[in-house]
Amino acid sequence: MGLNMSNLIKTFMTLLFVASLTACGGGGTIDCQDVTCDGAKDENDGDNDNKDTDDGSGDDGGDGGSGGDGGETTKFPPASGTDYVTFDQTTDLVSDLGGVAILVNTSTQASQSVDLSGTFANKTGVLVLKNGTYEFRADTSGVTGDTYVDGAKTGTLTVLNADSIRTDGTAHMVDMFYVHDGVSYNVLGIVGVPTVAADMPSTGKASFTGDVAGSAVTTTQGVDIIDGTSKIDVNFGTTGTVDVTLDSFTFQDQATGAGGAGPFDKIVITGMTLDDAGFSNGAIMISKSGSTVNLTGANTTSASKGGFFGYDIDTGHPDAAGGILMLQGDDGFLNTTYLGD
Repeated sequence: MGLNMSNLIKTFMTLLFVASLTACGGGGTIDCQDVTCDGAKDENDGDNDNKDTDDGSGDDGGDGGSGGDGGETTKFPPASGTDYVTFDQTTDLVSDLGGVAILVNTSTQASQSVDLSGTFANKTGVLVLKNGTYEFRADTSGVTGDTYVDGAKTGTLTVLNADSIRTDGTAHMVDMFYVHDGVSYNVLGIVGVPTVAADMPSTGKASFTGDVAGSAVTTTQGVDIIDGTSKIDVNFGTTGTVDVTLDSFTFQDQATGAGGAGPFDKIVITGMTLDDAGFSNGAIMISKSGSTVNLTGANTTSASKGGFFGYDIDTGHPDAAGGILMLQGDDGFLNTTYLGD
């Protein structure tokens, strides 16, 4: 009898222990501290619950969140509060445009750099572009030549029309042609939605890659650059600089229309100075097969400048960068424009 009672007591205690463990894990009324559960573990479990809540909050944070299971990244809204609209959007906003270009008298080949300004109505596609002297307009038809100078003299905007500009982000390479008083002019440059100076980063680096176009004439050859690669490296620090490399050119001979080699195969501009949302000057080196080329000879004048366009909230950097390079001397000239994003 005594042995059976002992066994019954042991069995009862075993059942009580199992019940207490189940209550500890399953929310029963037995105090876990009265059995073998560790109270500190409950606190850790609470921390884990809090982490789950934080993850959920991160998800609810949307674009403003950082980290979290959803993989969100930190966003950098523009400090200026500017609503940057890309050309392909069809909102009611009319975007102010800016840029820089090379104005060429096609008869004398005399060149000068000019600033571009204008507007683009994103919904209707109406484009207005000014080169400092004349105002050009294009409608939604995208038809080459459907533009006017001073509202009367016909001209063309070739690659700048409502159809083509909508395929770009916040900047567009410009190639305009017009006639005034019997003289033909060519305008080669970049136009876009300028980055506001307050939205330019003060630290960090960025690289933009894209295209290049232009033309060059020497004592022996005249070529058009119909394709090429641009790389724009920017240091946004307090002594900010911009370096540009242009290469991988495809040339077309101006006399024959045939493709082939040009008088150079690489252009490098180093140490351009940042100024608000633009850059200018720098050291220019033109080369072919690794050897420096004096393309334009003596008495060469130059213009090297560009700007930034749009804004990327994921990086806090401009969306695009582009500019012009103009060289003119006794032995010829070089006009190029480049754009990268």
